[in-house]
Amino acid sequence: MEIAYETKEIRDLFQFPARALAQYGPRVARMLAVRFADLRALPNAAELLAFHPQETLAEGVPALELGLAEDYKMILVPNHPKRPEGPIKWAAIRRLKVLEIRGGHVQT
Repeated sequence: MEIAYETKEIRDLFQFPARALAQYGPRVARMLAVRFADLRALPNAAELLAFHPQETLAEGVPALELGLAEDYKMILVPNHPKRPEGPIKWAAIRRLKVLEIRGGHVQT
């Protein structure tokens, strides 16, 4: 799957594990690395159901809230130029955007 990031700061958390470690600690940083590898390996977003995400809305767009460690969550949205009308067909989504990392006292 193709992964994009809402901000450079979020992208850096995945590209430079030391930043994730410094910002979130070892458990969350390790789960970010694991989830990133999982995301890259999946053929489509429907496969994320194996990780028991919560469906939600983020900025008015259908999103998936994927648990990391402790009380942290990764918010993922389809990375398509057009907003879909009707329910998302997650099996057709092959590009996701990491919108934010939520939880604890820090939001990125």
